[in-house]
Amino acid sequence: MIKQNVLPNFVGNEETKTIFQETISKCIKDKREFPHTLIIGSSGMGKNKLAEFISREIGANVLELDCSNRNINLVNNLLKLPDKSILLLDNIHLLPIEIIHNVLFRFMDEGKIYLRYPDGRIEPFDVGKRITILGTTSEFEKVLPPFIKRFNLILEIDSYTHDNICQIIRDFLAPISLSEDAISILANTTRYNPRIAIQNAMLVKKYAQQNTATKLESQDIDKILLSNKINTYYAHIITDYIKNNNFLQNEKDKRLCHYESLIIQLQLNGFIDCEQFLNLLQNEYSQSDSICHRLR
Repeated sequence: MIKQNVLPNFVGNEETKTIFQETISKCIKDKREFPHTLIIGSSGMGKNKLAEFISREIGANVLELDCSNRNINLVNNLLKLPDKSILLLDNIHLLPIEIIHNVLFRFMDEGKIYLRYPDGRIEPFDVGKRITILGTTSEFEKVLPPFIKRFNLILEIDSYTHDNICQIIRDFLAPISLSEDAISILANTTRYNPRIAIQNAMLVKKYAQQNTATKLESQDIDKILLSNKINTYYAHIITDYIKNNNFLQNEKDKRLCHYESLIIQLQLNGFIDCEQFLNLLQNEYSQSDSICHRLR
């Protein structure tokens, strides 16, 4: 049986992780391939990382193709892949419609593809291999409904909270220690995106290694980020406001602090000062369930 914590380094999205764990366990127990799966989420949210975990746990080969490549040849890749493989189609919403209709519909339904022979014949060919189609998309609305129906498992990667990003940063930087303010400021420069969080944390790790530092404060983070032309002004405002107003104590409050949405609203209002920002934040919070819900 699979170990209980399949995704030890994947922070957040507990429900999605549970579904993955249960599905992987069942696949191993029944000795069958992973079901065709569609993973939905914004860029940098960990969709491909989940695919890597699946392939590792079930012992499958994985081939990743970027569907933005107009020269993609799915037929050749399906024929070349060994038995028990995962074909990871990144940005699947960009896959040309003719490829979806002519190749993937029949393969996902029957395990067959159409081949054109030298004499002009076009006949179905049974691939005869256990291959999982695993698609990732940041634009679910662009995926054809008949295509969606062919996926046995559809999972969405939820937006990350402030706490999630702080934990990702802590895990990545260990054993380097950051003060709570330092972690919060660093988190609030990431638009709450794990990929950006790791990129910014790498800058911090490099600085710590170069200076043989084991503990960093908020002024160190300012120095590191500003030297890499990353503005920390609004990160400080958000950090102070979170701390002073006891935000992030429940799920409703966690949804409030979505950095990217806040910045969009700031840009719409022009550059505003700290007091205006706090008033805007407080007003939005009192008028609706979540600033994210209104501004996304």
